[in-house]
Amino acid sequence: MKLPGCWASIDPGMRTGIAIWDSWDSGEVPVMVRCMTSDTPDGSWLSGALALASSVAAYLAYHGTGKVYIEQPAYHGSPAGQAVAAKSLVKLAMYVGALAYACRKAKMRVSMILIRDWKGNLPKAVSTQRIITALGSKAKTVLCKQTQDAIDAVGIGLYVIAKGVR
Repeated sequence: MKLPGCWASIDPGMRTGIAIWDSWDSGEVPVMVRCMTSDTPDGSWLSGALALASSVAAYLAYHGTGKVYIEQPAYHGSPAGQAVAAKSLVKLAMYVGALAYACRKAKMRVSMILIRDWKGNLPKAVSTQRIITALGSKAKTVLCKQTQDAIDAVGIGLYVIAKGVR
């Protein structure tokens, strides 16, 4: 289904949450919400990340997406988890770069959204509740059986609309 003029909000990761919107109006909900993952025959993380970035960009292009808002990776670790968090953050940053490149190559404009701007340092449960509250009576329909990644993509989109980020 082509949606001329639509835009997307993305929570990146090896499970990438995507919300596609066809309106900039407050009170609107995304027309499509999903989570995409990638499995590669060789099991290589890099191959999987590149394949997923390409698949996400192709999916967005198929639907006529002209602009994407991607959550920018940021480090929020405790001293105990710094080594693991740093390694994961580097991989996430590499994937986000590949995703941004794939979207740009498919003629989409790309903007990065800082996690501290759209979510702050709220726990997942609190940010999820905020998203549900913002969607109101439409929440059950929009978020039914969605992953946390897809729910966060909706939250990023709601932030873009509320702040008038274009």
